This record gives sequence, C-alpha cells and structure tokens, in this order.
Amino acid sequence: MPNLLHMPSRVRLVQRVERLRPDAIRLWGEMPDAHAMLCHLHSALALAFGEIRMHVQDSWLNSWYGRLLIIDAPLPWPRGKVKAPAELLPASAHDWEWDRNRVVEYVQRFSVGPHQNWGVHPAFGRLSPRRWGRLCWRHCDHHLCQFGS
Repeated sequence: MPNLLHMPSRVRLVQRVERLRPDAIRLWGEMPDAHAMLCHLHSALALAFGEIRMHVQDSWLNSWYGRLLIIDAPLPWPRGKVKAPAELLPASAHDWEWDRNRVVEYVQRFSVGPHQNWGVHPAFGRLSPRRWGRLCWRHCDHHLCQFGS
C-alpha cells in the first residue's frame, strides 16, 4: 500500500502535486478551488508533524477498528461526505507556486521517517509513523483526485 514513508510513493505524489494547475476543476465536494486544496493539504501535513494541535475527539475512529477501516483498508474514501475542521481550511496569503512548493516540502519531510516528531490526530489520536505516512498519502491522493491529478 502506498505510504509517504516510502520514497517511490513520495516521488509519485510530488509529481502529481507538480502537475496540478491553479485552474483545475473540482470533480466533487465543496473545496473551493485547487489553491484552497493545497492550503488544506499543507495544514493536514503540518498536523502530522505536530505543528498544528487540535483537541482529540472521542469517537469510534479513535479505536483499532476506526484506524483499520479508514487508514489501513484499501477501501476508497467517500467523496464529498466529510467536512474538514476550520483549523485545516486556512486562507493563504501567498501565491500558487509558494503554496504548492510548501506541500512538496512537507511531503518530502516524510523521508526523515521514524525520527521525525509526530503530532496527534484529532480523530484517530496517536498514530505510528507508518500510519501517519499511510493516512497522509491517502488524504493527499483523495484531494488530488478531487481535482483530477
């Protein structure tokens, strides 16, 4: 399964981010545009590295079967069904290239692997580096597909 801790997965994901265009058309969901999606991906990646902290919710997702179903299972995520928390939908004060490069930089940070500092996910709680790599790959893949990349 693809995982950002594996170099081939990172390389392919970075290529997809670099192919993304600012005028890409949203295929589903409510994300306003591709630039907003890049800002959202950066925030989610910053969450993985503990740079954004959020309250951990008490839900079924914060259990072994929640993690198994959403992170580890090869099932596709539902399209347009989940709303991101406001903390993960920031507005950007920067241009397209700057925000796209920031996402690439954060994806590349997964090359540090287990020696990296890891955050706590608001729905899944504490995650292993392997699960963070898998979750972040799935999340990026989901939104890149949303904009046809």
